[in-house]
Amino acid sequence: MIDSKLLENIGALEKGVIIPTCDVKTELDRMQPEEARIAKRRWRKLKRRARRRMKSMGVKDDQITKKAMIFKIRSVLREVGEEKLGV
Repeated sequence: MIDSKLLENIGALEKGVIIPTCDVKTELDRMQPEEARIAKRRWRKLKRRARRRMKSMGVKDDQITKKAMIFKIRSVLREVGEEKLGV
């Protein structure tokens, strides 16, 4: 069985975002300013998509926490990683 962290990493690379389990500030500092801006925008896009998906599942606004959002985004990244690897 493939490690879920590996699937998240592949999904993050495919989506062009920084992996939520890493030190985001350090990773953004390593990038060129334009690349960092694009990565932040893609991350926010995934966050909005996860929030909409959670609301459609019946989760109330006050129950949507930062940890819940990251969990949801990580699951999306794992799905993308599985698709990429053909698992």
